[in-house]
Amino acid sequence: MTNSAVLRSSDGTRIVAEAHGEGPLTFVMAHGITGNRRKAGITLITQWLAPYGRVVVFDQRGHGESAGACTLSYREPLDLDAVCAWARTLSDAPLVTVGFSMGAAVAIRHAALTTAPDRMTPKDREIQVRERPDATVLVSGVGEWFFRGTHVMDRMFRITATPWGRLALRVGEGVKLTVRDWGEGPDTPACGLPTSPAASAAVITHPLLFVHGDRDHYFPPEHSARVHRAAVEAGNTSAELWVEPGMGHAERGTTQELTNRIAAWSATVLRA
Repeated sequence: MTNSAVLRSSDGTRIVAEAHGEGPLTFVMAHGITGNRRKAGITLITQWLAPYGRVVVFDQRGHGESAGACTLSYREPLDLDAVCAWARTLSDAPLVTVGFSMGAAVAIRHAALTTAPDRMTPKDREIQVRERPDATVLVSGVGEWFFRGTHVMDRMFRITATPWGRLALRVGEGVKLTVRDWGEGPDTPACGLPTSPAASAAVITHPLLFVHGDRDHYFPPEHSARVHRAAVEAGNTSAELWVEPGMGHAERGTTQELTNRIAAWSATVLRA
């Protein structure tokens, strides 16, 4: 059974979402920068998660059938929040947010903003969300803003930082993107940037799972290790880190076997 919905984030952006199946858990998935709910990686993972519960997928702003422009994880927590609110009207099952790459940045920021908004940077005060998840899974997440330490990310930075690059992304991948919310880029003072992934992890108290491939050509596994360490040092005893041998990046690197283990972890920590 599939339910579809056209939602509005709190800033008025139209977001298109779908819910598949039902069950004792609800998984809400946030895709990466060139993804959408219909891309092969997300559709496969949706099928693999379906035996374990309801799976909710959506197009983040600037992607697929949703409106607006992608803000590289800054305003996207508003989209995730709207989808979580809708998912909770369908079931009272525990809700697990699952983010991939850029979606992992969205999911960790959303979790932190729903837990301790008063501990976020001044820049984040305009991002108001309320649908706190019961657990969060972060696959191939970044550990620092403006990372350019791999060939792929250096190229991605140059694409997103220039008007011609953003045009190429729109024409080639169908992604409408703006960098207006990121100020002067790497030269922006910390107070003018969103809360870092590590600082976000440090305020989250619900179960967190970090998953990273040792062959990730976007972000080395040290990124997830650093953010996981921040959660553990802050006292989150339900934070785990899995460094997966042979795994690549995000949705494309995720296998059915890994998806099964993520679902099993979710069921275990929420049952506990």
